[in-house]
Amino acid sequence: MKNYFIISKKNIQQLVLEVNEYIKSGSKCLGSPFQDNEKNFNQAMLSEALIMNEESQNLNTSNLSETFEYFVMIKFKLQKDAEIKFYNEVENYLKKFPYQGLKYCEIFDMENEFGEYAFIEFFDNAENYLKALDRRDNPILDKLRKFIVPYDNGEDFSGSHGKLRKSFNHLLIK
Repeated sequence: MKNYFIISKKNIQQLVLEVNEYIKSGSKCLGSPFQDNEKNFNQAMLSEALIMNEESQNLNTSNLSETFEYFVMIKFKLQKDAEIKFYNEVENYLKKFPYQGLKYCEIFDMENEFGEYAFIEFFDNAENYLKALDRRDNPILDKLRKFIVPYDNGEDFSGSHGKLRKSFNHLLIK
């Protein structure tokens, strides 16, 4: 896994100011801002030195051809007031069981009528993606079940995985 650093601030305005300074100096954001268990706002950043070593540092050039990433997505419904405990469990899992080639992962509130969330992990290549799918030392799902409301069919999680075929990041406002 690449080295990165995390910026933490008590409010989102302070975080945005500092993140913007790092972006101006050549660093790159990894994923979206997130709150930790102490309600600090955090943003994971990749350092300028590491970006310069990347083969595809120019998003416009890399997106002229078809690009892809491998992902694993697990959807679930959280119990009421279980968010912070759930996030803490995920943080502990990522520290204790680091994945080789995990580029970033995020938890999304899907804001749908089912109350679903999605935990999405992106991997750097097919080999590391397949290792993640086949990993037997990964106790995360069993640990997370205590925070989950089962679906109507009795399943705790709904998963999918595969290859994200095309990125349009170069068209987005940064």
